[in-house]
Amino acid sequence: LEANTSRANIYVGQRIKFKEILKCLLVPSGCDAAYTIAVHVARVASGDPNMSASRALSYFVNMMNSYAKKLGMKDSHFANPDGYPNSNHYTSAYDMTIMTTKAYSFKLIRDVVSQPWATAYFESGGKASYTNSNETINPYSDRYYPHMVGMKTGSHSQAGQCLVTVARKNIERTGKTKTFVAVVYNCPSKTGRYLDLKSMYNTAFSYFWRQP
Repeated sequence: LEANTSRANIYVGQRIKFKEILKCLLVPSGCDAAYTIAVHVARVASGDPNMSASRALSYFVNMMNSYAKKLGMKDSHFANPDGYPNSNHYTSAYDMTIMTTKAYSFKLIRDVVSQPWATAYFESGGKASYTNSNETINPYSDRYYPHMVGMKTGSHSQAGQCLVTVARKNIERTGKTKTFVAVVYNCPSKTGRYLDLKSMYNTAFSYFWRQP
């Protein structure tokens, strides 16, 4: 883990179920959770429970890239499980909409990313509480957007402020519920990324409100 990455404060020796560690990963953007999941999944998938952490990470990254190709992501290549800048780690907004759409199809993920706050419980004892880094789903935040149902923030000096999101709204005129995925990258500020997304969604929902 890089020194300045966001963490969920997971420690060696703790035991936690997968549905709980997803909270550590997706709510506070826990990079330590990302590495923990990557190593465990690689050891299970490879059938080698004694695989070293470094080999497991390499194995998992290969799995990520293979799966990205299966999803049709043509402009992406991953080099680590947490998205930290690397010359061989890149993606596009379009590819990220593909990944987000797939991720949101899983109920377990939908349930986690829609929570403004979450508490993860450890099998080894104890718990940890987090506030979602995606302020659009927090009803007490000035950045709240009532139709937002997820999904994930990201930021770095090289990438700017980033946010991939899903929003749903019932269009009264048609009686149908519309779901959209929107992605913003390299915004100069957190406020900017939230304003851009709200503008995109308001335009999209307004258009479908007018449809017969």
